[in-house]
Formats: sequence, C-alpha cells, structure tokens
Amino acid sequence: MKKLFFLFFICLFYHSSEGTYVWQQLSSLPSYGRAGTAGFAIGNKVYYGLGDFNYTTQFNDLWEYDPSTNSWTQMANLIAPARVSSCFFSLNGYGYIGLGWSSYVNATQYHDFYKYDAFANTWSTVANYPGQASFNAIAFVINGFAYVGLGGSSSKDMYKYLKDNISDYKFLFYNNDTDDHECKFIRANEIPTDFKY
Repeated sequence: MKKLFFLFFICLFYHSSEGTYVWQQLSSLPSYGRAGTAGFAIGNKVYYGLGDFNYTTQFNDLWEYDPSTNSWTQMANLIAPARVSSCFFSLNGYGYIGLGWSSYVNATQYHDFYKYDAFANTWSTVANYPGQASFNAIAFVINGFAYVGLGGSSSKDMYKYLKDNISDYKFLFYNNDTDDHECKFIRANEIPTDFKY
C-alpha cells in the first residue's frame, strides 16, 4: 500500500492547497510511466526512478523533481542492473535503493544496496542486505536508523542499517559517524550490548 500511494503521488504530482482541498496538476515525468518504482526525498527535492514499463522494459534511471521550479531533471543512473519493486529510503541526506528483482518475468532477486549522493550526483555501493533476497520489502527510518525487511518470497527477516567503525569495533549510528568505513546491516534484535550512541 505504501508503494502504491507513493507511486500515485509521484507519478501524478498533484498537490492540495491548504484550506480549499483542491488538486493542481504539476509537471509530468518526461519519461515512461511505470510500475514497481522507487523514490525518496532529500532536502526539498524528490528522486524517483527504476521500475518496469508494460512488463517489457526495466529501468535503472533516476529523476529529480524540484517543486520550486515544477521541473524534472534526469540524474545519474543507478550503478546496478535495472530492477523493479526495490526497497528505498533516505537517511542523513542520502538516498538508498536496494533489493528488488530484475523483472516481473523470470526474475533474479537482488541482495545489493546503493547510496545516492544528490550533491555529487553519484552512486556508491554499500553493504549487501544479509537477509533473504527480497522484493517489495519495507523500509523506514527512526532515530537515525534505517530498518529494512519483510517483503516478497515470504521473507520474515528484518534488519537495522548500521555503520561498522573499524577503528574501535563499536557499532555506531550511520548519521553520527562521518568517516568512510563500510556500512552494514545487523539483525534488529541482535544489537550488541556494548552499543554506543
């Protein structure tokens, strides 16, 4: 339901005027309409892409929507195979996309995850999701942690996304640690007892 609502909101790009409850049509995406998409917000802009057109064409593109100019700009493509029904979230000024499958027909399921830097317009690889390969997984962010899990293939896995600070072997919040050590996932119920905020 979450992805369906998000797709509806992003693709149609209407907004409600406070008090009058009317809808105003905004600029349409200058590309194919599609299903199984991904999107996230960074600052005052929305990033949207990937997905499938008519069960025949899959995308790894990314588009930026700027509400202040009501315009779309194509950004750097995901540095991974095209996919549908991926998982996505934003955290600490970055967008994240991962999981999903290669298409709706004869699909390969993915474990990989990627981080998007909107300022540099670049993608980088982060730690693979350690749970079952999945599609339509959920993601949400609470108190600086991203939680990812569940989804297709009857997955019951749920993980918290952390950063492994190699220098002191402690698990730290991703957004409290600004160095470039590898990020990782850990089971939400297996946070170490010596975890430091």
